[in-house]
Amino acid sequence: MEIVFPNNAFNAFMTLSKDVSKSAFPLQSIKQNRKYIIQESWVTHGLLVSSRTKTKLLKNNLKKLYNIERYKTYINIDNKLKRTVKIYYYKNMLNENKFNMKKMWTILKYKINISIKLIKETINLIQSITYIVDQSL
Repeated sequence: MEIVFPNNAFNAFMTLSKDVSKSAFPLQSIKQNRKYIIQESWVTHGLLVSSRTKTKLLKNNLKKLYNIERYKTYINIDNKLKRTVKIYYYKNMLNENKFNMKKMWTILKYKINISIKLIKETINLIQSITYIVDQSL
């Protein structure tokens, strides 16, 4: 009678299942068409070009570590640029619609909605934590 250790049996099972899954479900690289990527309305062609440049610099940084400072300064400039373009876009939209309250409120609700969801989630989390603490005491 042969003694089979559980670890050896498990390792054999895992290698067999990995081999079978790799042959049945091979990994495929899929490139997404840039025409169909959903982007914000404030993103311009120049911002897309700068983000592509940022990813190229990142790839070069991962290969060779001599451009770290250049990459960091480029990231900072790119983030500041995105922030200012976004602020300028929404200020311009609000100024264009300052006499049309319905459109103005739809713009404001769209912008504020993300932060309201986050605030509600954190409030619910805090309430659940305080409830658990109160129950344990």
